Amino acid sequence: MKNKIMNFRDYCNKKQSDIENDTTFIITTEGVNIDTTNKCVYVDLTHENNVDTSVAMNPTYSNIDGYDVVSIFKRKHNDDKSDGNPLVYALKNIKGWKIDKKDIIKLLHQFVDISNKIDSKYDTIISIPSSNDLNNKFLYRLNRIIKCDDKITDHLFSKMYVDEVVENIDYPSMTSDEISIMDAAIRKIKDKHFTFKSIPVDLRKYIKNIWDDSFSCSDLGVADKINDKNILILDDTIASGQTISTFCDTILKNYAPKSVTIITLFSAL
Repeated sequence: MKNKIMNFRDYCNKKQSDIENDTTFIITTEGVNIDTTNKCVYVDLTHENNVDTSVAMNPTYSNIDGYDVVSIFKRKHNDDKSDGNPLVYALKNIKGWKIDKKDIIKLLHQFVDISNKIDSKYDTIISIPSSNDLNNKFLYRLNRIIKCDDKITDHLFSKMYVDEVVENIDYPSMTSDEISIMDAAIRKIKDKHFTFKSIPVDLRKYIKNIWDDSFSCSDLGVADKINDKNILILDDTIASGQTISTFCDTILKNYAPKSVTIITLFSAL
């Protein structure tokens, strides 16, 4: 008997007669290779390292601060501590990381097949505000599959100014070393609006909110899309989960959705 190695997508497309015709099909997982020398990322259909992109093992389900989370691709720990982040950087075209178009097409095929496994029970998709275009591309592709009645792409809430966030950091609960690290990380923020990017993951729990909801209830059309609706909140990646969980908290503070679920392109670790 001969063996044939193939990925799950190809396996699903095989005719039953071919599968039964004296052939054993070994379904492989699908991951990515990270070339740190040339700062390139490649899709590899023979392993699940760095980021598991297989249809068989995705999507993954988790919970962040009480909110259900669905993730298309699963980030994984690795020896060099990059934890699949180069793929995120390459898709965002930042930090010098690159990915070839043919590999993007492979990922897109996986994305479509995995997204089709997600229960289409949502009424409105809301995209987290982002300076990068990856969220908009993610939203466009996902909405073609899940087909929610409404989507909110304009900034529902804006991020607070750095000084406003600093005023509300839970410094009394921090050690002196943590305070020093936090202050140094905040000084690295170049934008006037706050971002978690420079804040160490283990210190983000001391930052309770980064969203300004001053004008959140001014648009009645937005309220109609959220109140008593099943909402899907979309972001590209979860690190600590603070950005997206505080965003969900702010939605619940200002609106009355029937349910709130988070969907991400890449999972937390």
